[in-house]
Amino acid sequence: MNRRDFLKVPAAAVFPYIARPTVLGANDRVTLGFIGVGNRARWMLKNEDFGFGRVVAMADIWPQSFAETIKVRPDASAWTQYSDYRRMFDKEKLDAVFVETPTHPRVLVSIHAIQAGLDVYAEKPLTLTVEEGRVLTKFVRRHKRVLQTGTQQRSMPINRYANSL
Repeated sequence: MNRRDFLKVPAAAVFPYIARPTVLGANDRVTLGFIGVGNRARWMLKNEDFGFGRVVAMADIWPQSFAETIKVRPDASAWTQYSDYRRMFDKEKLDAVFVETPTHPRVLVSIHAIQAGLDVYAEKPLTLTVEEGRVLTKFVRRHKRVLQTGTQQRSMPINRYANSL
């Protein structure tokens, strides 16, 4: 919607988006899962605000990762734990997942999530090759899902300094 069309919309239609309710309904909440709960995922779970998102499950091939996650995020003890992320897709009613795996499995995991009807936030680098990126882009478009990848470090002071040299 462009600015001119937006201005034609009655204020009553826009108001719900401006004044969000303090008590959210079920349709206002986003149910999240984490795939890979290693160092980066634990940092995110400890330091990031997920807004309207609520984490309910985590998957990792290393059982000790669950215990480490619970240390930094005590409420994670209530999350369902999976050794196979595909079981998490089958059993949980998720809206989206964070793919925090090492780089080499990231594309395949993201494709499986997209095929399961989930939106995806994946770490960087998103792919190992340009061809993997093309395949992933096709899946996102075909299944009409949202995929985002992080580039947070670009704004860190040390990286801005390095870019200025």
